[in-house]
Amino acid sequence: MGADVTQLVTWHNLIQGGILVSSCFGVWLTGTNLRWGWRYAIGTQVLMWLPYSLVTRQWGLAGMALVFTALYVRNLRRWAGSHSTPRDGQWQREAYADTP
Repeated sequence: MGADVTQLVTWHNLIQGGILVSSCFGVWLTGTNLRWGWRYAIGTQVLMWLPYSLVTRQWGLAGMALVFTALYVRNLRRWAGSHSTPRDGQWQREAYADTP
């Protein structure tokens, strides 16, 4: 019986670790100002953390996944509305246009 519990804990840790690495990658992608980076981060919350938290009955983690999803969606909308071309530095030129 002890071997079964050890295997269960190992798989549990591997799954949780994989989701964690995926989430960290999503946060890194959002910092690159790529639209699909935001979508990847949202997908990580909705498709990985939320189901994982529901299956393991970790209700606080489910709440966190929902809050993070809402924040990512909000930030994506704000970013998309304020930056038409995020990688060409146009927003920086506009922000400092009035600076002497």
